[in-house]
Amino acid sequence: MVDSRAARLSVVGAVVACVLAACGGGGQTTVGGTVTGLAAGTAVTLRLNGDETLAVAANGSFEFSDKLNANKSYNVDVVSQPARANCVLANQTGTIDRNASRVNNVTVTCTQAFAVGGIVQGLTTGAGVVLVNTASTGVDSVTLASNGPFSFPQLVPTGGTFAITVNQQPTGHTCAVTAQQSGTVAAADVTGIVVTCT
Repeated sequence: MVDSRAARLSVVGAVVACVLAACGGGGQTTVGGTVTGLAAGTAVTLRLNGDETLAVAANGSFEFSDKLNANKSYNVDVVSQPARANCVLANQTGTIDRNASRVNNVTVTCTQAFAVGGIVQGLTTGAGVVLVNTASTGVDSVTLASNGPFSFPQLVPTGGTFAITVNQQPTGHTCAVTAQQSGTVAAADVTGIVVTCT
């Protein structure tokens, strides 16, 4: 009888211990992954859950130092792109499992990026034309107040597309894109766009 009661108490104790310890769950872990495509001398800055930032200056593995609890969600984003490159993420969001297993499958893929631009001609002093580039990476714009070379602020990666339109005409002029209005970025800056104002 004593042995039976002791056995029951032993089982109850084991159950309580399992509950308190989440039956092997709980704990903390880190989030990381791999970076590819970074050029020498450049860096991409990543951020975890809008808080910790991490500058990665070489291809290979990376890991944030912040430790996250089991069942905690995570989100990694890019806060600063490398010089003349564009990095995109995969597997950047998720939830830490109940066993707090390390997350190491966030991938950051970087590709070289180049300027998109050309020349504007025919503007008079004080007039301004607004151009828009509807690129594969998003919409970008630039305001030009004088003749000569120009480029859009955002770079477009190799293989990305661009399409230039006149968004706002200058006072007293009509401007049109007369050369290289759209295309695909190769491994060089795009410099052949011509905007002619009359």
